[in-house]
Amino acid sequence: MHIVRRWANFVHVSKSDLEQIPAAEAARTLGVDVRTVHRMIRRGQLRGNKVHEGLRAPFLVNKRDVESMSAERNPA
Repeated sequence: MHIVRRWANFVHVSKSDLEQIPAAEAARTLGVDVRTVHRMIRRGQLRGNKVHEGLRAPFLVNKRDVESMSAERNPA
């Protein structure tokens, strides 16, 4: 039996890219409804995913994406 090794391309990912927040928190930060955050994820405007399968499964959203979108919407 032969074992085939496959090498992946490793990409440096910062810790802040891995931080995720619940969709409800993202909605509060952006000043929108949670359903709007879900639409943004489907459209590819925010990176996010479901915690598990199912209709009522909560979404987690990339924190850095939310922060940058919030800064764009509310410039200081």
